[in-house]
Amino acid sequence: MASRLVSPVLVGREAERAALLTAHRDAALEAIVVLVGGEAGMGKTRLVREFTSGLGASALAVAGGCTDLGVDGPPFGSVVTALRRLVRAMGVPAAAGLLPGGGRRGLARLLPELGEDDCDPDRDLGRARLFEEVLLLLEGAAADRPLVVTLEDLHWSDRSTAELLAFLAQNLSGPGILLVGTYRPDEVVAAHPLRPLVERGEDVRRIALAGLARDAVAQQVTALLGHRPDEPQVDRIFRRSEGNPLFVEALVDAGDAPAESLRELLRSDVERLPEPSRRIVHAAAVAASPVEHGLLAVLAGMAEVDFEDALRPLVRRRLLEVVEDGYAFRRDLIREAVYEGLLPGERVRLHRRCAEAISADPRLAAAGRAPAEIAVHWHAAGEDARAAEAAWHAAESARRAYAHAERHRMLDRVLRLWDRLPDLPGRIGADRITVMEMTAEACLNAGELDAGTAVATAALDESPDPERAAALLEMRAAMRDRNGQDPLPDLMEAARSLPATPATAVRGRVLAELATSQRNQRRFAPARASAEEALEIGRRTGDRAVQAKALVTLAALAAVNADLTTAKDLFGQAGAAASDAGAHDTRLLVAVTESDTLEAAGEHAGAARVARQGMALADAMGLARTRGTLLAPNLSESLLSLGRWTEASQVNRDALRLAPPPLYRAYLRIIQATVDLRQGDAEQAAAASEQARTAMRGNNRGEESCLEPDLLDCRLEREAHGHRASPAGVPADVRRRAEPRGHRRVAPGDSGVARP
Repeated sequence: MASRLVSPVLVGREAERAALLTAHRDAALEAIVVLVGGEAGMGKTRLVREFTSGLGASALAVAGGCTDLGVDGPPFGSVVTALRRLVRAMGVPAAAGLLPGGGRRGLARLLPELGEDDCDPDRDLGRARLFEEVLLLLEGAAADRPLVVTLEDLHWSDRSTAELLAFLAQNLSGPGILLVGTYRPDEVVAAHPLRPLVERGEDVRRIALAGLARDAVAQQVTALLGHRPDEPQVDRIFRRSEGNPLFVEALVDAGDAPAESLRELLRSDVERLPEPSRRIVHAAAVAASPVEHGLLAVLAGMAEVDFEDALRPLVRRRLLEVVEDGYAFRRDLIREAVYEGLLPGERVRLHRRCAEAISADPRLAAAGRAPAEIAVHWHAAGEDARAAEAAWHAAESARRAYAHAERHRMLDRVLRLWDRLPDLPGRIGADRITVMEMTAEACLNAGELDAGTAVATAALDESPDPERAAALLEMRAAMRDRNGQDPLPDLMEAARSLPATPATAVRGRVLAELATSQRNQRRFAPARASAEEALEIGRRTGDRAVQAKALVTLAALAAVNADLTTAKDLFGQAGAAASDAGAHDTRLLVAVTESDTLEAAGEHAGAARVARQGMALADAMGLARTRGTLLAPNLSESLLSLGRWTEASQVNRDALRLAPPPLYRAYLRIIQATVDLRQGDAEQAAAASEQARTAMRGNNRGEESCLEPDLLDCRLEREAHGHRASPAGVPADVRRRAEPRGHRRVAPGDSGVARP
C-alpha cells in the first residue's frame, strides 16, 4: 500500500515562523509566552515542531500536550509531560537542586521521580508552592542554555492547567525561557478556562494561523505530488480546502473521489486500510492519545507479531506517529473523524476494554493517568457503578495534585449518580454527607464559591450531627467572605451549635475563625472573648494551630489598647505555636500582623525587621511570589517611614515584578505613589490612587484598606494647596471612619490632612 501523502516541507508560514524566531531572540532578555491559535488542520503542531527542530542544540526544547479526553483528563496533564521530559533531560539531581526541599514539598506530587512528597498540610499553601516550584524549575533550567517549552492542544486543557499557564505568563521573568502554547480558537468558548488568557492576557504574544493563500496551496500540492499540478486542479483544491493544509493533503491523496467534508475524507482514508490495521486505529481513537504500545496491543486483541504487522502500515502512512513508548495520531482531527465513525456498540466495547486494561496496568497508575482515564471510560461505557467508583478515586488523585476544580467535577459526578446506586456508599466507603463536605471543600479551594455555598447549604439540611454542621457552617462562612458577603452569621451560628462543654477541637477552630472576623470588623470585645475561649480549648486539646490563630487576634487587640509589650509577647507565642503545628500560613499571618502593628505604633525599624523575616520565610517555603508579596507592602511602608525612600521604592519594584494579587499590588502602588509625591510627581500619585481604589474596597476586612486611597487623596490635597489645606479638604467619609477610632494615619487632633 502506498504511503499517505504528507507535505515534505512547511509552506506559507514564513511570517509565523519569523514571529516565533523573534520571540525566541527576545526571550534571551526576558521570558516570553506565545499562544499559537488556528482551526484544526491549520498546521499549529507542524509550525511549532519545525521551529523547535530548527533551533538544534542551541536550546533545550521539551513538549507536552493535553490529552483528547479534554477536561476529564489527568490534571496538569500537558505540563506534567513537559516537566517530566525536562527533568529527564537535566537529570533528577540537577532538577531537584533547583527546588526548596528538592521538590518534595510540592512538585513531587506531580513528578514522583523527585522522591516521596512531604507536602505541607495546608492545602492553600500547597497549590501556591506547586506553582512556585514549576516556575523555579523553568527559570533554573534556563540558566545554562535557552529553554523552549511547548504545550499543545490547550483547548483541551483542564482548569488547573489553564490557571498554571496564566500564573506562568504573569510571573516568568528570568531570561532564556520561551513558552509556546497551541489551541483552537473556535473551541475556547466563553466558559473555557483558557479564555481570559487568550482574550485579555497582557503577558502573552499571539500568532493566528489563517488558511493558506492560493500560491502556498500550489506549493504544497507540488511538494505532495512531486510535480507541478495543472492550474484547474490547484483551483479546485484551493476552493474545497479553503487553504487548510490538512484538507489539502486529504484532497490530493483522495484524487477525484467525492467527499462531503474533510472528516469524511479522513475516514475514507482509514476505511481503505486492511481490517487488522483498522482495528488498531479504532482502538487508538478511543484511548487517550498518546497511547502506550502495550495498552494499544491489549485493546487490539492481537498476538504480538500480528499486532506489529498491522501497526507498521499505520506508521508508514503517517496516520500514527511514534511518540516515546507509544503512538499518537499525527493530527487530532484524524482521531476525531475516526471516533465519530465508530458504531455506538463499538464505542461502548472499546471504552470498556480501555477501562479494564488501564485498571490492570500499574505503570499507568504510577504515572498518575489511571484514575481520571478510568472514570472517563467507564462513564462512556455506561457502567454507572464503576464510573462513580472511578470518579471517587480520580477526585482523591486530583486532591493530591491540588487540582481543586477537577476534584469538584469528579465529586459532582459521584453525587449525580448517588440516587441510582444504592450500594455506592459501600463501594467508596463514604456516606452522602461526606461526599458533599468534600465537594464544598473542593469548591472553596477552586474559588467556585456559588456552587460550594449551594452544596454546603444542601449538606446542612441533611446533617444532624452538630460538629459536622459547624464545620459546614465554617466552610460556608469562608466562601461567603471570599464572595464579598458577611461571614459572621455563619460563624456565630456554628459557635452556638457546639456546646461549650465538653470543648472540642472543632469548637476551638470555629471560635478562632470567629475571633479573626470579629476583629476585622472592629468588634473588639466579642473578638477578645472568642479568642480567649479558642486559646483555652486549643491548650486543652493540644491543638497548636488553633492556639496560634487565637494568639494572633489577642496580640492585635493588645496593640489596639496600646499595650505593645503584651502584643509583642503574644506574637512571639503565636509564632512558636504555628511553628510547632507546621502551620506555615499562620506563621506568615503572624509576621504580617506583627509588622503592621509595630508600624502603627511607630516602631518602624522593628516592623521592617519582622517583615523581612517573614519574606525570608516565604522565600524558603517557595512562596516568594504569593505569600511573600503580602509582606512586601509592610516592609516598604516601614522603610518609607524611616526615610529610606530609595530602598522602599526598590522593594516595591521587586514585588510588582512578581505580579502579586490585586490587593497587594494596590498597596504597593499606594506606597510607591507616596514616594512619587514626596519627589514631586503628583500626577503619578493621582494615577496610583485611581488604580488602587477598586481593589481596596473590601467589605469584611476592616476599613483600613478602604481608607488607603482616601489618605493618598488627602496627601494630594495638601500637595496642591499647601498650608491652605484644611479639614474641609478631607472627604467626610474619611473623617467619619478615621477620627472616632483613632486611626493611625488620621488621628483626632490632626490637622485633618494625613501626614505623608
